[in-house]
Amino acid sequence: MPDADSPMEKVFAEVGEETGIELREDALVKVSDTGYSFIHDERRQARQVHIFLALVLNTPGVHINQTLTSAGTPEDKHDGYRWLSLGDLVELAGEGYLAQNSAAFHTAIPFLDRLAI
Repeated sequence: MPDADSPMEKVFAEVGEETGIELREDALVKVSDTGYSFIHDERRQARQVHIFLALVLNTPGVHINQTLTSAGTPEDKHDGYRWLSLGDLVELAGEGYLAQNSAAFHTAIPFLDRLAI
């Protein structure tokens, strides 16, 4: 496994915590990094996003909103999920439906052949 503080190790932890999916190291490829900023409560917030491409096979089920706050409410605040094809992503991006960090998915396309199957 990668170093515990590495972005790749954080992907394993976050995906597991937020969805219940256990990723294999040979099915995960780091694609790129990107940064962006936004204003929240009149303060500029900066984010660094590490983009990974993961191959997920035979997932028995995805369980969202499993991470709870100390008050017992879901921390992740997801309201659903769906699996998308590359064509779906291109269409959603063209229609402006992807968040700023998700819109960088196109950087993963050249890496598709590097995933183990």
